[in-house]
Amino acid sequence: MSISNNPADNERMAQLESKLAFLEHTLDVLSGELEAQQSETRKLHRTLKELHRQLDSLQRDTGNAEAVEEPPPHY
Repeated sequence: MSISNNPADNERMAQLESKLAFLEHTLDVLSGELEAQQSETRKLHRTLKELHRQLDSLQRDTGNAEAVEEPPPHY
């Protein structure tokens, strides 16, 4: 690969390198955000499962295990 001394080529190469650095940084940031969001989703999923378990337990304790509120007939 030959190195160009053309100022236009050098400027273009500098712009491409700058864009690449920006895209790499953006990818790193987005990757971190996605990881945090997935972690939060897993946490919320565990909390929801625990709440369902507690609700089922409360319904059994009060004798309302079958008393799940159903939507009105017009639905």
